[in-house]
Amino acid sequence: MKNRININSLSLYPFKYDKIIVGFSGGADSTALLLLLKKASQNCNNQVFKLEAVHFEHGIRGDASLKDAQWCKDFCAEYQIPLKVINLNLSKETSNLEAIARYKRIDYWIKNATGVKTAVALGHHQDDKAENFFLRLMRGGNSSSLTSLRIEKTIRGVTFIRPLLVFPKIEIENFLIKMGITNWCTDLSNADIKYKRNLIRHQIIPLFRKEFPSADRALNKSLFALQTDAEFVEQSALEKYSEIKDNNNIQIQWFINLHNALLVRILRYWISKQTEKEFIPTSDFICRFEYLIKKYITSKQPYELKKIIQLPGNYSLVFQNDSVFLSKNIETVVIKLDSMIWNWKINKQITFKNLKFTAEVISNITPKEVCGNNELTAYYNLEKCPDEFIIRMREKGDKMIPFSAHSPVSVKKLLENAKITGYDKKKVTILTTPEADTIIWLPGIKRSNFAIVDFSDTTQKNNILKVTASKLTS
Repeated sequence: MKNRININSLSLYPFKYDKIIVGFSGGADSTALLLLLKKASQNCNNQVFKLEAVHFEHGIRGDASLKDAQWCKDFCAEYQIPLKVINLNLSKETSNLEAIARYKRIDYWIKNATGVKTAVALGHHQDDKAENFFLRLMRGGNSSSLTSLRIEKTIRGVTFIRPLLVFPKIEIENFLIKMGITNWCTDLSNADIKYKRNLIRHQIIPLFRKEFPSADRALNKSLFALQTDAEFVEQSALEKYSEIKDNNNIQIQWFINLHNALLVRILRYWISKQTEKEFIPTSDFICRFEYLIKKYITSKQPYELKKIIQLPGNYSLVFQNDSVFLSKNIETVVIKLDSMIWNWKINKQITFKNLKFTAEVISNITPKEVCGNNELTAYYNLEKCPDEFIIRMREKGDKMIPFSAHSPVSVKKLLENAKITGYDKKKVTILTTPEADTIIWLPGIKRSNFAIVDFSDTTQKNNILKVTASKLTS
């Protein structure tokens, strides 16, 4: 769909679907989209399609949310558009609300909007593309991530279309005003810059436009070029993925010669299919996966002991012998396990061997507590911590830079200083980063100088990750 003269041209566009369901929030964007699709569905020169609207009531904004739902009901009744209101019942106490809400919405679409002749229409516009680009850029996204808002995209059998993506928000609002509509729903939380997307919308992009008058035009050209590149790589990845898409057990050798641009996408396709959940590989996940591949190559021998990367939803990716496979229940892979990846944001607690690890974000801690002698607790500067850690057994040649030191010391030496000798040395558990496998903690023995809390920085002392290790009783 190319940009026509103005937004009204969408009512003349020949949509190819028998049914279009609009995600209707009541905001300006989805309201304009609903009206334009209403006109298109009645245009005798177009393929006639059935139009419906769905409003998600997330249950986190109290009376304001209920008022928006009622506004949507009244609007759809006035324009004779069928509407379903879906209560997601999210808790305000739930962490990462935005991601959980998105997963719940996608789950609804998968159950109710699959099929080649059905599409889900969303109200994203040109300004959203710019915001999404900056947000994903700060998360280290690749070209697919930076251009993830597409006019048409299929996710797990659901076709999403974004007909307004080529139009700026101002044109959308002007269209509604000309239609005599000015009372659309407004989410007041969209003005709160504590949310990163709002910060980008209200401060970063306006500054960008001020300093670079042709910013919008240049950014749109760059996004078009990035999307073209991304689509080529995605198609190449899909062609290669077809070789293994039906397999749960894949030879490690198959991954060895894959270019990283293909690897990250193939892992997304494969794991999403195997788990039946949308899976987006994090940079930490990819680093760990590549580390285990490289280790397999350099050791020139199979993985006799299982290596595990924990995934959301009680799934685990397991390296064993010469292959990689997915396991549904982590309990089935614990035997002979000598390493695992811990996404502490998803799982606040995790058990490895005879230790239970717990992660907690805290504030208002004193220097005395951080520098204390309790070696079963470690404190880190949250901003410098990865989303995932590796918990593994000690390996020959391991080194760590101890807390308050500047040079690496062999773990063997640190164990001897702690009077840990003989067989007990082999049972030592280690916490590392995923990217460089940097040792950051020997629980119960010594922590490193990684991500030290700087109490001269007032923002840092209120953003601290506390990790504790407790021994399990037999």
